[in-house]
This record gives sequence, structure tokens and C-alpha cells, in this order.
Amino acid sequence: MKYFDLHCDTVTAMADGNTDTAVSLKKTTSFERYSQAFAIWLDDSVSAEAAFEKACGYYRYYKEHILFSSNARFTPFFTLENAVSFGNDINNIAVWRERCVKTVTLTWNGANSLGFGCGFPCESGLTAFGKEALSEMNRLGIIADVSHLNRQGFYDCLSLSKLPVIASHSNCHALCPHERNLDDKQLNALFSSGGLLGICFYPLFLGAGNVFELLYEHIYHALLLGGENSVCFGSDFDGAKMAEDLDSLEKVTQLWSYLSEKGFGNELLEKIFYENAHCFFQTVA
Repeated sequence: MKYFDLHCDTVTAMADGNTDTAVSLKKTTSFERYSQAFAIWLDDSVSAEAAFEKACGYYRYYKEHILFSSNARFTPFFTLENAVSFGNDINNIAVWRERCVKTVTLTWNGANSLGFGCGFPCESGLTAFGKEALSEMNRLGIIADVSHLNRQGFYDCLSLSKLPVIASHSNCHALCPHERNLDDKQLNALFSSGGLLGICFYPLFLGAGNVFELLYEHIYHALLLGGENSVCFGSDFDGAKMAEDLDSLEKVTQLWSYLSEKGFGNELLEKIFYENAHCFFQTVA
């Protein structure tokens, strides 16, 4: 099977001393091809003044420990989670583009100079700097990631971005009413604009129950809303505590088997597990 994952926190986990990560190349032996977006995550406690240099340190780790391993079977992607990594300097966006950043999650759960995270259910969306930064990202071909944004910020991104956006690791609010999940109106808007939804493995965003059945239900719901060409995965491996049945990369093959047994055909599975994300990044970013 081929597998494309829009989000993991493995780089920051490894750089911070975790030696037993859920994601590693030795766990991909059953994958014909494997593409992984590696996020550099900064939490809301990091000041804008310190953020750029801190993120640069994580980037050096990514370059030395992940990027060198790329080959015909393994394609790593570099992403930023929390645009505080811009350091409040519009010129730093070009620096990140030179380092081949593909996507940027504009906020984490709190507020930064670009906008407000999901922890701020307010009517305010992107700030003036956030709108300027989004325009610069568009110019440079960097995709905006709306996971973690509050509702108004989500709609600001969709209305202002000249490029499709992604929700790298979010699920369906109708099935699990967590603030990090997207409601049906948001999902319809995301799908109709050509964006991607990375279904997340984190139980808190899925609900209570068997993780494979819950993932099936979230995927099926998104498909009913028109997401056949948009649904993919954003596991959040190494960034959240996962269910034991799906807490490591090699167990993704069991998810394929489960979804197949639930009636998903191979063509649909190939789209969800790989082709939707692969085609997006081949044509958009």
C-alpha cells in the first residue's frame, strides 16, 4: 500500500529527546510508497521574539535526521505548526519557503499575531498581519493550514486565499463536538474549494469507542459531504496519546484492512490513503 500523512510531530519529539517515536522508517517496510509531512511545532508559550530561532533549530534537526533519508520510496515534507515561527517578520516567510516549507498552520490553540486559535471562539478572525502573511504565503506557494484556527479565522482563510487550504489534522464536529473539529458547513466549504481534510487518529477528536470504527465513521461522514477527492489522513503521531490499536505507523495497514472489510473498495482506499494528498501537492504546492 501507499500512505501519505499530512501531520506528525516526530521532529520536535525526537529533537526534544524522545527515542521511541511512533514514526520511523523501520516501521514502513510494508509501504510501497510513503510521504510524510513533518511539522515543527511551537506552543503558545513561545514568544514571537524567540520563535524564529527556536524553529530554525528544529529545522536543522529535520534536515540532518529526516531529509537525508529521502529516496524513491520515502518523501518527507517540511511544515510549520503555529506561524509564530514567522517571528512577526513578513520577510521570514520567504526564508521558510527557501527551506521548502509546504504548509503552515497559522495558529496553535491560542492567539498569535496572525489570528486566533480554536481556544478563542470569538468573532475576530485573521489580524491585519495575518492577512498580509496569508497573501505572502500565496505569492510564494505556501499552503495555509486551518487546523487549530477559530471559526472566523477559518472562513477568512477560505475567502482570502488564492490557493486551496488544508485542515491537516481535524475531524468531523457532527460526530465529535470538539472545538478542533470542523462542522458540516466548514467541511462543505473546504471540499468545494479544493482543500484537503486530514482525518486525525487522536481519540479526543474521534470520540469514545473502537478507534478503527470511529475513523470509519468520520471518513464516511466526510465522504457523504462530498469529500471523496479531499479526504486523507493527518495522524498527529508523536504529538498526541493514541489508542493502543493505532499508536504506531506500522499499524496503519490494519486500518486499511478494517476499512476494506467495511466495504471501501481499493480505488477509494488508494485515494484516501495516498492519491488525494499526493495529487494536491503535485498540482497546488
